[in-house]
Amino acid sequence: MPSRRKWRFVPGPGTTIALMIAAYVLITNRDMVQDPSEIRQPPREQAKVVLTPQQRLGPTPDIAYLLDKKAVLKLTESQQANLRVMSDEQQTELKPLLAKVRKSGEDLGGMLKGNLKPSSTPVLSAAGGEFSKLSARVFEIRNTYWLRASKILDKPQRQQAAREREADFMTAINRLGYK
Repeated sequence: MPSRRKWRFVPGPGTTIALMIAAYVLITNRDMVQDPSEIRQPPREQAKVVLTPQQRLGPTPDIAYLLDKKAVLKLTESQQANLRVMSDEQQTELKPLLAKVRKSGEDLGGMLKGNLKPSSTPVLSAAGGEFSKLSARVFEIRNTYWLRASKILDKPQRQQAAREREADFMTAINRLGYK
């Protein structure tokens, strides 16, 4: 019967070289190991808004906007009178429509806050479609009146109105945190 010998580990030249390399790597690279709390995150870039020149004007305002800017635009008394009449017409046309938009938005918001089920999709879709149609109609009316009002202004006044709209809209965008 063969005798059992105790097994003993005897490092050879390969093991010695491997231990020496490991020690060298640990010693020379210890500055590279960082505490996770010291790792700096790169600063988050703020969302950048890229707008076309037309988009920089923002949504089409009511005609009253021009009247509010009468000093900057240097509107004559005749222009102001024409714009007041046009503004009153616009408000008469928009008032009931804006009430419908508000009501439709509240209804849609109420549906979205509720417990949505797959069966409510057609109802939600119809409400969203109605809101979109009403909003598009408001845009159409504002745009039509704005184009009519632009014809009352001379070229430098139109250019100044565009600069004012852009400045006001970009101020609002910046206030919201976009650059």
